[in-house]
Amino acid sequence: MAGKGTYLEMLKVLQGRSKYFLPLLLILGGSNVVWNAGLLMLINKVLNRETLPYFGGQSWPLFIGLLVLSYWVSRLFQRYLIRISNELAFEYEMKLFNSLRSSSYENIMTLGTEKIYALMEDTQVVSEFPQHFIQLVNSAIIVAIGIIYLFTISVPAAALVLGVMLLLAALYFYKNIRIVQYLNETRSLSDSYHVSIRDLLNGFKEVKMSSRRNDNLYFKHLNKNRLVAKTLNYKILQGWLNNDLLGRYSWFLIIGVILYLLPSMFGMQTENITTFVVTLLFLSGPIGELIAFIPHYSRVAMAIGRLKVFDETIRHTHTSIMMKMHDDGGGAELAGSFSDIRLDNILYYHQQEDNNVFTVKLDHLTIRKGELVFVTGGNGSGKTTFINILAGLVQPREGDVSYNGIPVTEDLSQHYRNKFAVIFGDNHLFTENYDDAKISRENPQLMDLIEQMKLTDIIVINEERNKLETELSKAQRKRLAMIYALLEQKEILILDEWASDQDSHFKSYFYLQYLGRLKAMGKTIIAVTHDDLFFDCADRVIRFDYGRILYDRKVDRVALT
Repeated sequence: MAGKGTYLEMLKVLQGRSKYFLPLLLILGGSNVVWNAGLLMLINKVLNRETLPYFGGQSWPLFIGLLVLSYWVSRLFQRYLIRISNELAFEYEMKLFNSLRSSSYENIMTLGTEKIYALMEDTQVVSEFPQHFIQLVNSAIIVAIGIIYLFTISVPAAALVLGVMLLLAALYFYKNIRIVQYLNETRSLSDSYHVSIRDLLNGFKEVKMSSRRNDNLYFKHLNKNRLVAKTLNYKILQGWLNNDLLGRYSWFLIIGVILYLLPSMFGMQTENITTFVVTLLFLSGPIGELIAFIPHYSRVAMAIGRLKVFDETIRHTHTSIMMKMHDDGGGAELAGSFSDIRLDNILYYHQQEDNNVFTVKLDHLTIRKGELVFVTGGNGSGKTTFINILAGLVQPREGDVSYNGIPVTEDLSQHYRNKFAVIFGDNHLFTENYDDAKISRENPQLMDLIEQMKLTDIIVINEERNKLETELSKAQRKRLAMIYALLEQKEILILDEWASDQDSHFKSYFYLQYLGRLKAMGKTIIAVTHDDLFFDCADRVIRFDYGRILYDRKVDRVALT
């Protein structure tokens, strides 16, 4: 289990959220000292039929006064805690989202969506810490007061009781260490479990098409994962049960020590024995809360650890980027109309799922304004990686990318990416209009694009929400993606296998007419395609093979009509 560093870190966070946190914590602690010490003394005095100074036999006003004090201070502080816990949850979530949106594409692909969803759950766990922490403080104060009170009655007897309690607490903490290890293992299992669920749901048609695939997904992944998780969960629940029983029956053991050992060892009188028993019963609830805090703290410590690892990964990447930016002497702006993009001595590599390293190497390549470039090649030839490099999604390990003769350093990377409208092969069509395009029948450009994409009688314009409805077929959704891309009014358009899902009639219209219309609008188009029947429509055809350009040929094409 994590050490005191987590406590200190969380206290700094809470103090940072509000400068009044520690002063209010002291006020709460002081009121709890008064309340619990007064209540404990009052109970024992009343049970032993002893009178209180200044109150005589009428101690109930003191009881009511202590009760009212404790109620109002606790209410005030709990309301305050609700506010800062809510703010803390918001702050951690927004910090996570901001880190994600600032992260590189490669980082997000390496992390995987499952881990990101798990990190979101971690932010919720951390945000609950203040409430549990205050319970810890309250319980610790009550227990401390109770122990001190026992020492005022009998030092040797209190020392013996305290020793037994500390011994049992040490045993509890020792057993909890193993539980935390099991929790970490279940977290790793949960990541792979969600991967398998995603494969089952997103690839359900493919799963149904193969008995072997269906059985392997179930037996070798889902079932195997859940069997291990079941075993670990059983051990975790057994551990918590054993610790819970240890905590519960420890009280009976301690009461047995008080009832049977203290009288014989220290000759304690009956009234003192009664005081010890009442005090221990009074402390049973707070100590139970202290014990209950341990599993929660374990979860918080693990959540904070994972969030810190993520934050450090993002910060390390950002630092490396800034160093590269400084070395490259970035700082110019990519202003002016597009002229050309040049890639020189590009080397990029990444590890594939089979652990082989795939490499893309480009010596020199230039894309010029107004060109219609087709990119082709077999599966795994490097087309998609090339598109990602060209669009600025991934940074080459070596070499330079320049825009209008200006090196695209990391400080210019987002400005560079803003120059492109891209429809990826696995393009995601957003449910909301995040680009703030004007979605209205009064927008002539929109209505013209809808007609060009042959969606006039199909698409639904939601003017109230400023969006186009996306409940369309796959081919129609790609046409809708084209509409959104052209509404961005970017000079460079990248299309990755855009026409692959279109019917033969629309595919012919796209290649033979629509691309010419886009060129006439001044667009520079880079299209990944396998439709070799239409290669004569391009200005150039670039073929990739094994991460290299096999050829880059100009086309003596017929005029597009």
